[in-house]
Amino acid sequence: MTVVSDDGGVPELAPEDETLAVSASRKSQEIVPPVLQQRTVIKVLTGLEAGRVHVVTTEEVIVGRASTCGLRIDDSSLSRQHCRIRRTGGSYFVEDLGSRNGTQVNGMRIKAPMLLEDGALIQLAAGTIIMFSHQEDLEVQAEQRLYASAVLDPLTGLHNRRHLDARLKAEFAFANRHGTPLSVLLIDIDHFKKINDTHGHAGGDAALRVLAERLQRAVRTEDIVARYGGEEFAIIARGIESAGAMLLAERVRETAAKIQVPHEDVIIAFTISVGVASMSKERLFDSVASVLKAADDALYKAKELGRNRSVRG
Repeated sequence: MTVVSDDGGVPELAPEDETLAVSASRKSQEIVPPVLQQRTVIKVLTGLEAGRVHVVTTEEVIVGRASTCGLRIDDSSLSRQHCRIRRTGGSYFVEDLGSRNGTQVNGMRIKAPMLLEDGALIQLAAGTIIMFSHQEDLEVQAEQRLYASAVLDPLTGLHNRRHLDARLKAEFAFANRHGTPLSVLLIDIDHFKKINDTHGHAGGDAALRVLAERLQRAVRTEDIVARYGGEEFAIIARGIESAGAMLLAERVRETAAKIQVPHEDVIIAFTISVGVASMSKERLFDSVASVLKAADDALYKAKELGRNRSVRG
């Protein structure tokens, strides 16, 4: 009910009208829940990439360790093209591609394409199990953020030290078992303290981010680039002997020398020093720690010799 004021002015609301108005206002301010979209995902449950979530956006996904696979999992026990997950008539099927170790679904080795139910466990190797499922978009995003926080350095976006240590341990074991080469490069920005003192920590962070991006572009897909700590980075190069590792070291060193980082109307330029350690049939190491020490000693030598150079340990 509306009450007209005695002076013929603006009408006033009766008490019951006020209640209705407040109720309508509250309803208009209520948060409307988002429309949750279902995603088809493949989640890595075990191995070095445990927790990684791959969203399926194509009609088929090839899973394997080759760089050309839609879902590449860096596990030496996997075949280059291990299995195929394909959508047919609204359903998904998994098919083994003649892999060396076979493909199992929920504990049963498959010999023909098998229908995948929500939550199906697919075992590709002793250390790699993936799960096929349908998840809501918000849940997928949360899991992707959680995985990134566990394995990536927040400043540079490269792998963090924890992931580097796990990968190096696995690569060292593989190289020893198969007698294949393995090289480790330790990289340090020369006079980094001077960059921080001159341009502030924001300038130093900008230099780190740009170098990280250039290092990632300079290596192969199968190589691992990580932030080792502070202004130091590391590269794990599988199957690369000493000569090839030195070529890689020189390539990244020359790349770094050309970097120009715009920051607050100035340009930040810098150089790097690189220490290289390579294991092969001719040169064996007894532990991961010994490989890292050899690379670190070589890096220290590069610093002693005047910086902006690569030294083999």
